[in-house]
Amino acid sequence: MPTETTDVCDANSTLLLTGELRVLNHQIFKSYGGCPAFSGHVVTVKSFEDNAAVAQAVFANKNHDPNVLVVDAGGSLRRSMVGSILAQIAHNMGWVGILVNGCIRDIDQINAIDIGVRALGTVPVRSSKKGGGEKHVTDGDWVCADSNGILVSNCELSVLGPTYRPIPIHENATEILCGFSYTHTIADYTSPVEVWRLFEAHYLDDHNFLPKFLPHLFDSVEFVVGDSTAVGSIKLLKLSKDVNNHYIKYTTIEGGLLEDKWDHIVYEIKIEPSITGSHFKMIGHYHAKRGVKPTEEDVQFGRDALKDMHKAVQETLLLYPHLYA
Repeated sequence: MPTETTDVCDANSTLLLTGELRVLNHQIFKSYGGCPAFSGHVVTVKSFEDNAAVAQAVFANKNHDPNVLVVDAGGSLRRSMVGSILAQIAHNMGWVGILVNGCIRDIDQINAIDIGVRALGTVPVRSSKKGGGEKHVTDGDWVCADSNGILVSNCELSVLGPTYRPIPIHENATEILCGFSYTHTIADYTSPVEVWRLFEAHYLDDHNFLPKFLPHLFDSVEFVVGDSTAVGSIKLLKLSKDVNNHYIKYTTIEGGLLEDKWDHIVYEIKIEPSITGSHFKMIGHYHAKRGVKPTEEDVQFGRDALKDMHKAVQETLLLYPHLYA
């Protein structure tokens, strides 16, 4: 599932204020290609009406990294910097997107290629092939684009909801007596909602909040032992929390989330004040069943449902400011 620009903005509102996250003028860039949403690290080329350096950059992606090629053509509307052949090669070489401050051509063919393309427009005249231009001018930024807009940041940003670090699972695993153990950062984002309201909706009053506002995910939440204020309470979860510090730690011991892979999962959540409201961080410690070595996909199972839950909590609290106030 592509990263959504709206989620990135919601999760990183502080960076919008500081200018570390920037919004490009979406109106001047038109969308082409068969992949309307894409994100990746930037590789840059600067060349005016000559795409020889562009072609060289496309072919240089020998590791097929899912990057975005940004072409600064000086805003020229007289020559095309990318055509269907180059776009197809870019797709074959692993590029996920091309952003051109200039024009492209062969849009009917490009629209049939599974790659995202943004450009100022189209022109049928091809570029020259004399060479020149500059490669790797300002590499390292991160671009995220979809139908809502185009974002640029100096690093890859987390989004609203579960965000998994790009660490191979075998490098983040420890084999213990009961099986393999994995630790992942699940969610890490800022929110405009106040700390105490976010904490109550997520954890202290979740047995009321979740079935009411997310009935498609929760039929009911019931306490088996204790209540929301008691350490060691059991719903389907075993709770242990520090309410004053807005920290909570709980263990999932049964249910569909464990599938046949996990013996139990321990979650740690910390919500702290931030400039714009609050900062939410969630870490999961996954403990596999004896004899089972799960894959990265197993660790990430359920992330979309978690993302929906985090997003619904924030949107509901913003919509109803009296809740938990």
